[in-house]
Amino acid sequence: MKQLLIVLALVASVFLVGCSAKQTPTVEVVVQPGDSIWKIGVNGGYIGDADPRAWVYMAEKMNGISDGAFIYEGQRLYVPDWRPVRTPPPPRSRPAVETPPPPRPRVAPPAPPKAITTPERVKL
Repeated sequence: MKQLLIVLALVASVFLVGCSAKQTPTVEVVVQPGDSIWKIGVNGGYIGDADPRAWVYMAEKMNGISDGAFIYEGQRLYVPDWRPVRTPPPPRSRPAVETPPPPRPRVAPPAPPKAITTPERVKL
């Protein structure tokens, strides 16, 4: 019974550690003539605001490159993508249903003009 509890505790701890591990986003790059890992990080903008030395160290470890080893033109490398994540702006709020404009008030038609008459001459 004790052994079963120990095994269950080990399985649970491995599961919890595996779930909490944070994955580093990566990008695949192809080495161009004259590139170095440093240049790839700086010119590609993959470092973000981090220390470039930490980024180079991580890129070397991800690709199994020992310190100071050469990289070759055409070689494919997976490098960490430490660019800041930008969230898109929220969508503009629009009314769900377009409301029609209010009806115009009815106005009575104008009265016809009065006939102009000349005054009669009165005899005195």
